[in-house]
Amino acid sequence: MGLVSVKISIADREYTLKVEEQEESLVRQASELLNKQIREQKEKMKISDRQDLLSFVAFDCIYEKLAGEKLRLEVSKKMAVIEDLMSNAM
Repeated sequence: MGLVSVKISIADREYTLKVEEQEESLVRQASELLNKQIREQKEKMKISDRQDLLSFVAFDCIYEKLAGEKLRLEVSKKMAVIEDLMSNAM
């Protein structure tokens, strides 16, 4: 598999990316999701400035990533306690 050129649109701007062929679908999906989030922010916050919209979407993405990492860490700790309890019970 090799690189393919993929044209995507983000906030009404066209970009051409070179990506691995197996990643093309994921790149297109990410572009669609990003544009959906931009539209939602625009409607929710009544903002039309492209930079402001992109900033809020970027902030939301990072926040969700950090919240997800925190949740995974908490789940991992709880799983370790459960595994420890199970091994001590046997």
